[in-house]
Amino acid sequence: MRGGMGMTEATVLWSTGQMRGIAQSHRERIPPRGFAGGFPAGTGRVAVLRHSDVRRALADGRFPDLDLAAAEMLPSICATVLERDDIVLSFGGGGGGLGDPLRRDPNVVGCDVRDARVSAGAAEAIYGVCLRDDGDIDAQATCEARAASDGGGLGTGLRRRVRCRPLIRPATRQSPSRSITPGATGRAPLADKASEPWP
Repeated sequence: MRGGMGMTEATVLWSTGQMRGIAQSHRERIPPRGFAGGFPAGTGRVAVLRHSDVRRALADGRFPDLDLAAAEMLPSICATVLERDDIVLSFGGGGGGLGDPLRRDPNVVGCDVRDARVSAGAAEAIYGVCLRDDGDIDAQATCEARAASDGGGLGTGLRRRVRCRPLIRPATRQSPSRSITPGATGRAPLADKASEPWP
């Protein structure tokens, strides 16, 4: 499974011209670990874009220019002063993955790409899922990429060589949308319906 999504947040002062305080971020050096072969998440950090045109941009109905190359990266814990037109950028790295990325259902990876949760490049480099120009999964190329993978991509050595074979989702916890039938004990057993094999 893919790890939890990270988040980037931009904050500006609105009702005051200056603010002094303590900036704090987490997981700047050691990212959240993955589990059972899952890759780690990204790291977190806080940065400040000084003297931006944020108010003019918003007044003009456009999104402010967030030039990360010009941002001042803050230490994980520090005292800082924010001025009226400074933009505070907070980056959350998300959560680590669960399970070998090469065992993830390619159709689910494809949905993540269409939803802009994962880039097409990351889908191939991390999950071994190759997409055609129209966005559909290239089944043959995906099988070949997964079969040939030996820890490439991110170069972490976390991958292992796997054979390309139909992927079946394991039984999962009952979701509210699935029907259940009360058992003899009064408890509702899990519906054990596997997905269709892929490809």
